[in-house]
Parts: sequence; C-alpha cells; structure tokens
Amino acid sequence: MSKLRTEREASGLTREQLALKAETSTSTITRMELSGHIPSAVAVARIAKVLNVPTDYLLPLTTRSADAPTPAGPAGRVS
Repeated sequence: MSKLRTEREASGLTREQLALKAETSTSTITRMELSGHIPSAVAVARIAKVLNVPTDYLLPLTTRSADAPTPAGPAGRVS
C-alpha cells in the first residue's frame, strides 16, 4: 500500500475528498496511489499540507545506480 493511501485513509478521506481539499484531480491521487506517479511540486505540496505530512514523505525513494559516481569527498574529489 502506498504511503499516500495509508495517510489518506488514516485521515478518513476518500480520494475525491483529498483531491478537492488539495485542489487537484482525483485522477492525480489515484495515479499517485496506484502507480507511483509524481505530479507537479505544487500538487505534492498541497496534498502534503492537507495530510499534514512532509512533501518528501509522499515521494518514492530513489536509488542510485551502481554506475553513478559517489558524492564528492572533503577535498572535492569524486571517490
């Protein structure tokens, strides 16, 4: 179950009610819950505000590719 759905249900809201309160479409909420769709930053911010959660909580975690360079170390070198 998605974090969004968990928080929405804990708040006692339907997808339609959340969409209305967050000034977005029901299809945006549905796509976020079912497929991990990431809408605009404005939509994420509005949804997070309604659910009283941080915006990054609603976004899926990203993983770094094994081929991607690691962040720069103290001397600015890439390890």
